[in-house]
Amino acid sequence: MIAVNLLTKNPVLTLSGINVFRDQFCAVKNVNLDFEAGELVALSGRNGAGKSSLLLAIAGLTNFTGTLKFKDSECHHGHHQPGIGYVPQRANLRWDLPMRAIDVVLTGTAGDHHLAGYKNKSKRVKLAWEALELVEGSHLGDRLLSTLSGGQAQRILIARSLVSKPEVLLLDEPLSGLDAPSSQRILNLLKQRSNEGTLIIAAMHELDIVQGHFSRAVLLSGEVIADGAPTRVIPTLYINPNLSEVTV
Repeated sequence: MIAVNLLTKNPVLTLSGINVFRDQFCAVKNVNLDFEAGELVALSGRNGAGKSSLLLAIAGLTNFTGTLKFKDSECHHGHHQPGIGYVPQRANLRWDLPMRAIDVVLTGTAGDHHLAGYKNKSKRVKLAWEALELVEGSHLGDRLLSTLSGGQAQRILIARSLVSKPEVLLLDEPLSGLDAPSSQRILNLLKQRSNEGTLIIAAMHELDIVQGHFSRAVLLSGEVIADGAPTRVIPTLYINPNLSEVTV
C-alpha cells in the first residue's frame, strides 16, 4: 500500500483486520483503517473493488471478520450501531411506492430505542421535519416519492439518515445519476456536516470531485491499495498495475 495515512490518535471509527464476505466470497480483505471525526473520506476504486461491501460492513449489514469499533463499542453484523447512518444507492430502492417523502424520513427513527413508542410520535415527526430542513427539503415533505427528481430523492435519503443525528455518515455513490447543480448541493451538504464534526465516508467514482472536494481518499481493489490525500492517491488508480477489477 502506498501514500499511507498515519493512524489517528483519537479515532471515532477503527477497522482492524476486516475481511468482508458477500455470498461466501471475500470481497475485501485485511482492511486496517482509522477515521477521525470531521473527516470527509472517499472510498475509490474500479467497479467491484469492494467500496459498497466495506460500507455495508461498517453499517452492520453484511458478514465480516476482524474488529470494527465505533468509539469504544465493537460493532457486529446484524446489529445496528446507534451513531452510524447509512445512505444506500438510490438506484437500489423502489420509488414507485405510495409514500410521501416525510414518511421515508420518519423510517430513520425506527432503530432509535429512545424514540420508540406512541408517546414519542410527535417528537419523531418533529425530528423528521428538522432533518428535511438540514437538506433544504422542507418543501418536499408532502410530495409522493414517484414525483421526486434524482437530486430530490437523494436529499430525502440523506435526511432519513440524519434524523438520528449520526456521528458517522456512510453514503454509497451519493452523486450517481445527478446533474451538476444537484451534485453540488449534495457536496455542500456533506461539507457542512463534516465541518460540524460528522465523519463522512462515501463510495465515489467521480475522481475529479474526489480530488476537488474530499480531504482523504482510500483506494480499494479488494484490499486497501492507497490511503491519504486525494491528489496523491487518485493517480494511483491509473498507474498501479495491481488494480485489476474483481467481482463482488
